[in-house]
Amino acid sequence: MPETESEYLTQLRTKLAHLEQRVAKVTRQIMIQEHEENGFITSFDYDGTPVQFYLPLGMSDIIQQIILSQQTFYESTVLSQIKDRFSGIRSVVDVGSNIGNHAVFFGAVMGVEKLVCFEPQDSVRATLERNLHLNGLSKAKVKPTLLGAERSHARMIRHQKRNQGATAFTPDPEGDFEVSTLDHEIRGKVDLIKIDVEGMEEQVLAGAQKLIARERPAVVMEIWRNKKARYDRISRSFAQLGYEQVFLSEFDVLFTPV
Repeated sequence: MPETESEYLTQLRTKLAHLEQRVAKVTRQIMIQEHEENGFITSFDYDGTPVQFYLPLGMSDIIQQIILSQQTFYESTVLSQIKDRFSGIRSVVDVGSNIGNHAVFFGAVMGVEKLVCFEPQDSVRATLERNLHLNGLSKAKVKPTLLGAERSHARMIRHQKRNQGATAFTPDPEGDFEVSTLDHEIRGKVDLIKIDVEGMEEQVLAGAQKLIARERPAVVMEIWRNKKARYDRISRSFAQLGYEQVFLSEFDVLFTPV
């Protein structure tokens, strides 16, 4: 028992604070469960363009959380730089589209006419297709194919519910995921290729050599500079093709033909 009224009040405040924390935790868990069962659509305006996103994991997935809380595109500063550099481009290939953050920007904000998206995860691809439809981009092509150096198979080696965009794959002849190449999948003009494939960058590029040599597209990809050996190899390969590079962020690099 507390010896004084002051001690009693202090203990009471402590208990109330703990109770409030428990209530907040339970409330958040209920909200997450309801949100993941039903999802919802959030809307915002970007530079005069109305944008909508269906975010089924808006309470748990980091990318969807950012879109929901900040009411703008994920990596909006990177996308803004791309828009400034490539206004008027007509054809974009989005490798590793996730829920369509970049694809919606390319189509709805930049007005890209030909948009091809690759997303191998079934549930994520369903969200991607819904987000394209919400933003009037139903003509965009969505392909379930995983891309690599050759036509084969792969298996998933990492999946994070809090960051579906960090899902990673590795080549495996007995894997569940079909692998194709950009050289096989893409015909015709390409102005820009965006690549976000969590460690398979070199494989995707190896399977796109004919396309890159033929069309000379700009290529923007996520590649962490602390993966120095991988970054150096990719950088050298683009330099040999006559490309220059610029970092748009700590881990987004843009290669453009000279």
